[in-house]
This record gives sequence, C-alpha cells and structure tokens, in this order.
Amino acid sequence: MVFHSVVTLYFSPDQRERLAGMLADAGASATEDEPLAWLRFEHPDTGDSTARGWGRLGKPEVRLTMWPGREERLLAVSSAHGPPVRWLGG
Repeated sequence: MVFHSVVTLYFSPDQRERLAGMLADAGASATEDEPLAWLRFEHPDTGDSTARGWGRLGKPEVRLTMWPGREERLLAVSSAHGPPVRWLGG
C-alpha cells in the first residue's frame, strides 16, 4: 500500500504526473496474490491552465486505486483541513 496526505499540492503538475505514472507502472505488475493499493487524501488538480497556485487545486478528496485492474474509487470529499468530511461510500 502507498499512502500520502496533502503532499502533492507542493508538486508541479509534471511531478504529480510522474508520481501517478510510477504507481501505474508498479500496478501493471500487480497480481491477485500481490495487489497494490494507492490511498490518498489530496487536492485534485482542476486542470485550469489559467489558474495559478492554490486556485488550480480543487477540494481535497480521499481516493483509492487498486491493482490489478486499476479500479479507482472516490471515497470522500472534505474541506482543506478535514471536517466536515462527506463519505461517498466504498
């Protein structure tokens, strides 16, 4: 399992893409006997190329990606420092 919380907002978009690519590469070799889980609490990148700094980031999300199969689930959304948390299910 790989877990991180509120670190990628300090990464450049390229660094965030590199992290996701590294995990996807590792996930490609995951098996049912040796799965890979990526659990994170992060601000998503809105993709708005005109936004700068914090304005480019959305509300924090709890996401889980599981391999094999690269199944991704959005588990919860929250404010920047946690509560209130809205659980969306699993």
